[in-house]
Amino acid sequence: LFRSNVWFAGVDYGVMRTEPRSDEHFPAISVQAMHRKGVEAGTVGGFARDPSNPDRVLYTTGKQNSGTKKLFESLDGGWNYEPICEDILFDATPILFSKQNADIVYIGSLKSYDGGKTWERLPKSVSAMSDTDHNIVYSKEGGYVYISEDGGYNWDAYTTKSYRIDRFPLVDADDPYRIYLAVNGGVVI
Repeated sequence: LFRSNVWFAGVDYGVMRTEPRSDEHFPAISVQAMHRKGVEAGTVGGFARDPSNPDRVLYTTGKQNSGTKKLFESLDGGWNYEPICEDILFDATPILFSKQNADIVYIGSLKSYDGGKTWERLPKSVSAMSDTDHNIVYSKEGGYVYISEDGGYNWDAYTTKSYRIDRFPLVDADDPYRIYLAVNGGVVI
């Protein structure tokens, strides 16, 4: 993740931050820091910067191979993190901020309308979102992709053929109905 000459990287046991043209890496948050906060920390689940506030970063972490993560927030560009929504376990999936309204955030099968303070559960896990319309979201389940045009409440099959999908779908920046899938043996559009 890149922000104004600052690079962030999610690594196996924390988030690292560095300044440009520097070989120094500063742990923004580490397993040790998480343990001091009483969190069983481990691998990075998701990591995203708020498109309307570059100093706000959301990050999920949890015990390795647990599949569920806790949510942390930084309000100072990634230097310090505090847990938020401690009563919710999040899926180990990407964190998706709406580019039109950063109060709309998706993490797996959870959706927030208030920037992550409260969450509601959706019927499917959101794995990709349109850059131009936050109501158009995609879910990857098994070998199929599903589309929702109402922000994740109702779903229709998008692919009719089952694929071995290796990564989350990538939505075309100009056409919210065109997606790219990394599948066994290549890319499907």
